[in-house]
Amino acid sequence: MRIIPLFLLLFIIFPTMSAEQNQGIPLPDGHILQGYLGPASDGLVYKYAQYGKWGVFNGGWMLTNLADGFFTISGTNLPANPYAKMAVSVFHIQSGIGVWNYQEGAGPFDYSVFFKLNQGLYRIALLAGPNTEGNWQRLAMLYIVNINTNDLSYLVPSYWVQSLNPAIVKTAQKITEGLPTDKDKVIEIHDWVAMHCSYHTDPNLDDTALQVLQTGKAVFWGYCSLTAALCRAVGIPAKIVHGFNQADGKITGSHSWNEIYFQGAWHIVDVTRDDPASFKSGHNDYPDGINISYKYFDPDRSKYYSQYTKIVEIIQK
Repeated sequence: MRIIPLFLLLFIIFPTMSAEQNQGIPLPDGHILQGYLGPASDGLVYKYAQYGKWGVFNGGWMLTNLADGFFTISGTNLPANPYAKMAVSVFHIQSGIGVWNYQEGAGPFDYSVFFKLNQGLYRIALLAGPNTEGNWQRLAMLYIVNINTNDLSYLVPSYWVQSLNPAIVKTAQKITEGLPTDKDKVIEIHDWVAMHCSYHTDPNLDDTALQVLQTGKAVFWGYCSLTAALCRAVGIPAKIVHGFNQADGKITGSHSWNEIYFQGAWHIVDVTRDDPASFKSGHNDYPDGINISYKYFDPDRSKYYSQYTKIVEIIQK
């Protein structure tokens, strides 16, 4: 295997929160997450072969730290780094599920990692990559114990679903203003996403919620990301589900859709299928959205799942 040399890669990780962050992050449903709380036990960060050459932690981390709901990570990917990306891996020890957050190209980053898998021990790893074989180089690792007892799995933001981004929050509030029930809000979000989005074929788009909001372009994955983000931004839990189309017992392609919580239960919402947009020419919905379909808004579950096979609820999104 050809070894690609790495040059200087600097990570700056702050062990304390700013004054504003210490006031907590309020979620739309009333939860207030406090973030980093302090060290739980003494010990050294795990440092790998290139630690100190490719990256360092600033600030005297302990082996195990406490946090309430989220953890802020800041740093810089310097131009000398030849790899396309760097990443922070957040792995929940109890469930065995990992979440990745990426920084594309050179430059600073500052984001909050939300602990979507509830209480317990999380392993945080900093990586650089991928190399020509698709592998990532681990630089260092630390542990954090999340003490928050609430189920935040489908309510907090993620790399793809930036539901606390100011632009998304503002849009969600404008869409749902004055509506009395969560179902009413979800219907209005469904219609807005259908009118806002048209299908794209650009492999360079990540289809994060914010990107779809800004471009109006999405594949089914992006429709789901934006729908989930707008729902979560007004306190409505929303899942992204991945699966396959099927016909006559045969798999005909992949697909993603949402399950959204209202009226005390989870309901299927598939905006992609309800959007009368042409895959070739963009929008063909009328300006007032009069021809938007509701066939896939809260459809009969047994009929829907005879057409689509559910593979996984993507909790990291």
